[in-house]
Amino acid sequence: MITKLYQLKDEVSILEFLEDNVYLVDFLIDFHKQVTNIFKDNIITISLNLIHDPDILDENILFANIYTNLSVDDAMTKIGYLDDNWYLKNMNKVKGMFNFDVEWDDYKFSTLEDEEIINKVFNG
Repeated sequence: MITKLYQLKDEVSILEFLEDNVYLVDFLIDFHKQVTNIFKDNIITISLNLIHDPDILDENILFANIYTNLSVDDAMTKIGYLDDNWYLKNMNKVKGMFNFDVEWDDYKFSTLEDEEIINKVFNG
């Protein structure tokens, strides 16, 4: 089921990680549902990646990137809403083994204004 909901950066390693941390599977299914409800049609994809956490010796954490075509302000508002209304109430379920953030597709812009800003920065 996870492979249908998420783009896995290293499928074998992530599936092995989930076998060792099976409690994350139901959480990930619910997380996907929450993100979809909040971001609606503005999700390009949600990816999962294993990240080495230097604070936890010899451990990785699962990291989700929500790729969106929203403006920075709109995306950060939705991330704040997700944090305040769902994640903070459910973070005890992940036992410190999961985190997430929002990312933008480099080739798509949510507004003409965003594209103009990027063009000014890179093209003068």
